[in-house]
Amino acid sequence: MSAPDGPQPAAGVTQPLAVSSQPFPSPKQRSKSDRAAYHYYAGFSLEFAKAFLCQHMSGWVTVLDPWNGSGTTTRAAAELSIPALGEDLNPAMIVVAKGRLAREGEDQSSLEAALTAIDQHTSKATTTEVVDPLENWFTAETSYRLRASTQAITGELGAVHVDAISPAQAKALTRVFRIVRDQMVLRSGSNPTWFKNRFEDKIDLPVPLLQRLLREQSRHGEPDLGTSAEKVHLKLNDSTVELRQPADELPNLVLTSPPYCTRIDYGVATRPELSVLGISIPGQARLRRSLLGTTTVESAQDMTSKEIGIEATKTLDRVAVHPSRASATYYYKWLAQYFIGYAVSLTRLSERLATDATIGLVVQNSYYKDEYIDLSKITCDLLEGLGWVTREITSFGGNRSMHALHPGSKTYSRPSRVAENLITFSRGTRL
Repeated sequence: MSAPDGPQPAAGVTQPLAVSSQPFPSPKQRSKSDRAAYHYYAGFSLEFAKAFLCQHMSGWVTVLDPWNGSGTTTRAAAELSIPALGEDLNPAMIVVAKGRLAREGEDQSSLEAALTAIDQHTSKATTTEVVDPLENWFTAETSYRLRASTQAITGELGAVHVDAISPAQAKALTRVFRIVRDQMVLRSGSNPTWFKNRFEDKIDLPVPLLQRLLREQSRHGEPDLGTSAEKVHLKLNDSTVELRQPADELPNLVLTSPPYCTRIDYGVATRPELSVLGISIPGQARLRRSLLGTTTVESAQDMTSKEIGIEATKTLDRVAVHPSRASATYYYKWLAQYFIGYAVSLTRLSERLATDATIGLVVQNSYYKDEYIDLSKITCDLLEGLGWVTREITSFGGNRSMHALHPGSKTYSRPSRVAENLITFSRGTRL
């Protein structure tokens, strides 16, 4: 498993590893009917998620995705009528995931309210922010209209409390997300995960155009959910925080994909959506620093006292002596911070699962310069240290790595596609 062309059994595994070919669709391979609900650079396909859940749903099952992202796991669980809990620290992702649970036509009243608010709005909408974050990229008039639409959808005057909104409201908010993101992408560079702090030439969307764009959003994304999602619950949660649940409510099946170890700045990448939600620029900066994988490094953090496993430690040692500029300073600290947060997150996940639980992790390996970061092996190392057994590794081979977006990456000799693996774990006591 240490080589880029495919994983091998990790050291210390107490049961034979089965490194298999694909028993179900590749995480990134989407069928014609599997339309992405929202443009999101991470995650896996709905077809893949449903196949995995069907394989493991015998008996009583409650599914957990602690990095729920755009909500593919929870959407799949809803379609299969499986109880599920989806969590994410990013409120924008909670909205997208909730919107995918809306039933046919459920968001129509919210849409009509937004259209009316845009038409009637002629002055600044009431908001708790002195300067609306949308005004960094849009004219004041357009920002006022967009804010009026979100307030009409949610009934909230300040920042949207995403835990409290319904799937129908979330679906309508996602329409506004798409408009804002699409307009900002037109003014941004080739990297879909980075946006300028502000535009000098602000975007102006006249009322008729804004209303037309809002109506047209119904053409995009997957079909509305055709069944009830009452068994699925979504909430804001930090994967590194201890969370205790009653023994009879412990999840026993996990399907998730941890944040990539590729310096994707998830806070900046969702800046358009966070601004639509009315989260202030300082609030966005705080969120950015708290997300796993953040590119900001806490200088006071102790990088030596945490247990991150042997494989992660070896990786850090290689980065520390790499000749590239800032390897021993910024990049070492950033990677150590990621491994610490990842190790704590897996510990918290392990603590809250039933004894007979199964974990499915879709893990993408990556590179630092020309150094291979085998996150699959690091993951096995960490979970095995917590008493889990690596039951199966399914390699999906070459998936495009986000580093290929950066022109400077061509300086180093490394493939533009890296291994992505589905790794399945069970408790060491399970037969």
